[in-house]
Amino acid sequence: TDTATIGVWRLAWTPAGELAVVGGMESVRVWRPDPDPPCDTWYRVGPTGRPVFSPDGRWLVAFAPTAGPRPDMLLAEFAGKKGSGPPALDRVARVDRRTGRLAPPLPGTSAPMGQFHFDPDGRLLLLQSRDELILRNAETGAELVRRRPPDLAGGWQAGLFLPDGRAAGLFTTGRLDPRTKGKDHIEVVLWDVAADRRLGVVDRVAGALGPALVPSPDGGR
Repeated sequence: TDTATIGVWRLAWTPAGELAVVGGMESVRVWRPDPDPPCDTWYRVGPTGRPVFSPDGRWLVAFAPTAGPRPDMLLAEFAGKKGSGPPALDRVARVDRRTGRLAPPLPGTSAPMGQFHFDPDGRLLLLQSRDELILRNAETGAELVRRRPPDLAGGWQAGLFLPDGRAAGLFTTGRLDPRTKGKDHIEVVLWDVAADRRLGVVDRVAGALGPALVPSPDGGR
């Protein structure tokens, strides 16, 4: 339908798999009978957790434990089922979407839970778990910094990149405040990962906080 008014005069396949159709009294029409697939698929990755894209869309990273995800991980998480626990996130799968191929995997962490964060330029990758923050070159995978939480912290509760490109971590400290009749007094501390020093603190946060802190994309809140 709608290929030629009078009839097809010539057919030819292009090297790219397109079909060129010449009608008896028409110009050439080039058809693409096999359009690009609606999705990209990478097999044998075994991802777990939330995948993350770099800001420019080139990199896609996800945790891919060498032990593989447990079949009952979701059941254990939502129903409280006891078991051996989730596997350690000891491997990071990377997809280079510029080439469409899997890049060599990166070492992960021994923790069962973690998150990824890319810097605004997509050049740096920050891996955050409760026990450590690991800063890597996103393309080469080279480890730049590995930082455990300070002694006064119970663990890293979030990782982020500041607007100036510095990697930072967040943790909380708690104590009893006599001015609030002994109620918990929480401080949220912002920590410079590379310089290993405190950048700022939010004081007098009353009440308990959740297990994780969620910074805004620009690091301002």
